[in-house]
Amino acid sequence: MITNRLDNKEVLELIDKNKIERVFSDIDYTVFNFDIGNKNGNEKLNDCYPKLGDEVGRIFDLILRAKRGLDNLSNDEQTEYKKIIEEVDKNQSKIIPIYGHKYWSRETMIMVAAKKLDLNLKADEILKLRKIYWKAMVDAWNIYDDAIPFLDKIKKEKIEIVWVTGSDSILKIKTSRGKIELNYDPEYSWKEKAKRLKKLLKKYPGELVIGDPVDKPLIWQKLFKEINVEKTLSVGDSYETDLKTAEELGIKTILIKRN
Repeated sequence: MITNRLDNKEVLELIDKNKIERVFSDIDYTVFNFDIGNKNGNEKLNDCYPKLGDEVGRIFDLILRAKRGLDNLSNDEQTEYKKIIEEVDKNQSKIIPIYGHKYWSRETMIMVAAKKLDLNLKADEILKLRKIYWKAMVDAWNIYDDAIPFLDKIKKEKIEIVWVTGSDSILKIKTSRGKIELNYDPEYSWKEKAKRLKKLLKKYPGELVIGDPVDKPLIWQKLFKEINVEKTLSVGDSYETDLKTAEELGIKTILIKRN
């Protein structure tokens, strides 16, 4: 099923404990209005350094649209995207051979943006800016209006919900031999993202699965083992990363397209 709202009649009729015993749901852009939090985080970065948040936001947007399909970018944007990935490669040289690219690392985005703006930021400053960004994200926490009736009915029907969300790629940062060094610790990254989801889990309790170290879509193959396919529902905003595996297994799916 494809919909632009989670509170329409067809969707809500699916949420019946006699039909569904478990819901696997993505979080960002599915039930949580990530754009509001992201905007607030970037504004706080601008308060620290003029235009820094704007540039981080531009980098994030390019990566997001590229991951949804390079044809979403103009030729000039594709060229800029390749330059950004080259910078990511340089900053994550010790991470990529083991874990692959951590595209969503705000530490990396801040470093790439700072370089373009000729800002000479030290490791402790980048760490501080990352904390400011994610605190602003939590402060602007906002569940989509149409997601509330959907989640309320899941809760009322006492259907199990499994929250499955991608990694925020939160990295450790230090100075080594005079150079800034980024490192990825899956447990550290997992715990940091879990902190920003406390409000959601308190209101709508369920199992929390975060893509550290194995991220979506690979994580689905593990999660969908030994489940009742007929009584499972999977919900997300991306077909490729959230729903493709479920659909191939015959699981009911809801693709939410808000834009």
